[in-house]
Amino acid sequence: MNELSMNLIRIGDNLRALRQEKNLTQLQVVDALEISYCHYARMEQGKRNMSIQMLFALMDFYQTDANTILGIAKGGAA
Repeated sequence: MNELSMNLIRIGDNLRALRQEKNLTQLQVVDALEISYCHYARMEQGKRNMSIQMLFALMDFYQTDANTILGIAKGGAA
């Protein structure tokens, strides 16, 4: 598995964890973000990249920072 694939999987795991912490379903998230279910599900599965606009929308929705979503540890290491 290449580094990009591993990063996408990590980001997907982070998105799933954030959603589950808030006791939300994927349908609730996609309704709030006004995106397709397939788009969000594939991000959680680590099969789809996200735009910078989507990153900001997710940060706002989950009330978190980019480091948390992207899995970047304090100090800059992923």
